[in-house]
Amino acid sequence: MAAGVSTLAVYNLLFLLGMFLSAMAAWALARAVTGDAASSLLAGVVYAFVPWRLAQIPHIQYQWGAFLALLLLFLLRYLDSGRRRDLVLFAVFLAWNALTNVHYAVFSGVAVGVVLGYEWLGSRRLALGRRVAAALGAALAAAVLVLPFYSPYAKASRLYGMRRGADEIAAFSGRPVDFLTAGPQNRL
Repeated sequence: MAAGVSTLAVYNLLFLLGMFLSAMAAWALARAVTGDAASSLLAGVVYAFVPWRLAQIPHIQYQWGAFLALLLLFLLRYLDSGRRRDLVLFAVFLAWNALTNVHYAVFSGVAVGVVLGYEWLGSRRLALGRRVAAALGAALAAAVLVLPFYSPYAKASRLYGMRRGADEIAAFSGRPVDFLTAGPQNRL
């Protein structure tokens, strides 16, 4: 606003940038996992334009899914190579992802848990066990960095009695089909 740019222009720029970066991050993750250029391109496009994300157009934070893909990319790279740089980038993107969106923080917690559990249970290498432990330490460090930003929300929730009941949770919970359709507000 101080630069004379309208709120709408800033929103549109952030919206498009978030979608573009989400596509690029998903492309990079898919490329690292599959090594296939065409599959990676498709993964990036699908991730950026999945109907669920389009149904959330008013919620700009949902367009910033790049950090979720990037934290998985660097976690997998660290587990494979053991490079400290990849571990640091994993922690940075994990924290950044949690700061972007609380829902993505929950998603990333589940995703990281699944990846680390799979790698730990599936490997007999002692070095990988150490890498899993280091990744858990990096995730804890990221959580400590994010905690000061989440604590005011917890205080406000307690102060104003903001609790969601089971009925409200059930009414607004996603079902598998919801991820394959654009919401009713986006249908013609």
